[in-house]
Amino acid sequence: MGHIKFKGHVGLKFVEKPPLDLAKKFTASGNYLWNANLYVWKAKLYLDLLKKHAPKTYSFFPRIINSIGTDKEKEIIQLAFQMAPSISVDYAVSEKVTNFVCITGHFNWSDVGDWNVVWQNLPQDAAGNAVAGSRGRGELVGLNSQNNLFILDKQLITLVGLSDMVVVDTPDAILICPKDNAQAVKQLHQILKEQKLLKYL
Repeated sequence: MGHIKFKGHVGLKFVEKPPLDLAKKFTASGNYLWNANLYVWKAKLYLDLLKKHAPKTYSFFPRIINSIGTDKEKEIIQLAFQMAPSISVDYAVSEKVTNFVCITGHFNWSDVGDWNVVWQNLPQDAAGNAVAGSRGRGELVGLNSQNNLFILDKQLITLVGLSDMVVVDTPDAILICPKDNAQAVKQLHQILKEQKLLKYL
């Protein structure tokens, strides 16, 4: 998350992930806003900014756009995903732009950056188990199991003695990991890319 120096509602400077001591100074000064990565812009403007500030990332868009609706669409998107630089919008664009407007928001915010945070933000049963699914909620029958997260299709899952785990079931892959190790999924993602198993990403 970055900090934005502002005057009124006009952003003057964007600083992505400042060191802790600098972030404390920014926060204490009262002259910075915390960026929650909620952006609104026209697609053409964003693509123009990518073209100017992150041309390698931008270079994949024309091929993707031309492939939409063709039998090559999925293949080209997967290839672009594999070959594109690994860079956030903050580093690619936000730090390089000075003509932006900031709006102060007053609401609860949770940066859903890993599966543990997903679990914290879902309804849980009496044992602390949370069940959700992208295509419907699966059924859960558990014995001596607590504080787990299950992302399931509509099937039944049964468990005995399972605690503090994440289980994500998709049509072509299953992820199982302890909640406190959920950040390692990023490393797993990189391994899948290196082993050219992109169809599972």
